[in-house]
Amino acid sequence: MVAPSAGLAVILAAAAALGAGGGGEGKSATRFEKELEIMAKGGRAVAIGELLREMAASGDPKAIALIPAAGVALFSHKNYEAAVEAIAGLEDEAAVQALAGVLRRAKDYRQRTLVLEAFGKRSDAATLEAIAAEVKSGIVHVQVAAIRAARARKERGPIGPLVEVLEGRWKARDRTWYEAR
Repeated sequence: MVAPSAGLAVILAAAAALGAGGGGEGKSATRFEKELEIMAKGGRAVAIGELLREMAASGDPKAIALIPAAGVALFSHKNYEAAVEAIAGLEDEAAVQALAGVLRRAKDYRQRTLVLEAFGKRSDAATLEAIAAEVKSGIVHVQVAAIRAARARKERGPIGPLVEVLEGRWKARDRTWYEAR
């Protein structure tokens, strides 16, 4: 399990990036953020799976966008899987778009890989676009997660961007190899 202070930092950074709080739509996000803070401070990760399912059921895109941070901040395999399943089961398009935003904005590669794993279990076009975009990521862990997500969906769409990335990355190596022959 991640140290409580590290988990709290991840949750607070995600909440700040989302602008959780405020009125109307973000009220449930603020409540979930506070519950996650309490869990992180106490180091309790046992009940987080239930909280993740509740966050997914809330329908609030800001609350749903906190799921990846919660899944990696108070880490255990059980909590990570609960976060993946919560995201994979979402039906609300606004919630899926909020998670696609997490992919673009998250600085923590672990959150991005969690979202990509969950997107690999879905079959909608919006998540496929997000997967294809992440193949071009400069972070190898994220690229691998995007490739695995595309493979899990048996999709060929991300192959083009993957070929471009590989050609761009390995030109110098190939030239050196040819020169050495």
